[in-house]
Amino acid sequence: MRSHRPFLLHLGIGDYVYVILRLKHYTIVEPDIIILPLAYLPSIDHYCYIAQNENLLFEIHETYPKQTCRNRTTIYSANGTLRLTVPIIKVNGNSTRTHEVIIDNKSSWNQVHYRAICSAYNNSPFFLYYKDVFAEIYRHPEGRLIDFNLLLIKLVNKFLKINPKINLTTDYVRDYDSFTDKRVCSKDLSHYDHHLNKYNQVFSDRLPFLPNLSILDLLFNEGPYAGNYLRSAKLLQ
Repeated sequence: MRSHRPFLLHLGIGDYVYVILRLKHYTIVEPDIIILPLAYLPSIDHYCYIAQNENLLFEIHETYPKQTCRNRTTIYSANGTLRLTVPIIKVNGNSTRTHEVIIDNKSSWNQVHYRAICSAYNNSPFFLYYKDVFAEIYRHPEGRLIDFNLLLIKLVNKFLKINPKINLTTDYVRDYDSFTDKRVCSKDLSHYDHHLNKYNQVFSDRLPFLPNLSILDLLFNEGPYAGNYLRSAKLLQ
């Protein structure tokens, strides 16, 4: 009896198609794939998609959209929400693709961001366990924005104990027929797709609960339980 041999084909857009050879017949099975923007320390809602999907495709060949999650994240400080923005250089002006954007290190933005994170989360239950690793990453954040963002996502994935397959686009495709397309990230954090349950935040004693902040807020407050929080979050009806 002839065995069924699986083959893995890489397509140009980063898609995966599993082909099972059965005698002279082919069965094509497309795994569920979600396409996302490659965000800077993504929001919790964004991270629900990362945690709940085995196959991720990050968009890096779009024309870089300004003022989005690609170089912005929001944390919770003693004075309320605080937006952190990575300064960038668009090497080809308004025609620059996301994968071409480089970090502008003329200022000490990296020190500002790390100090803000320390100030906001120094009293959180789990910050002590993670801070040294983040301190090292923020020490010399050179090169492309996508490399920095991807490094942070892979680090957070390790802490969350999730291991999705990460792929990057190799070209820009406007419309995907078979993918879940979530490339548009809302600038308003009050707009999100999942039901985000309350958890204890650093300033819960005097400030209201805020959902959908940077993944750092969940990680530093929930630690190893953050992964289960993300995996169990249900889509809003």
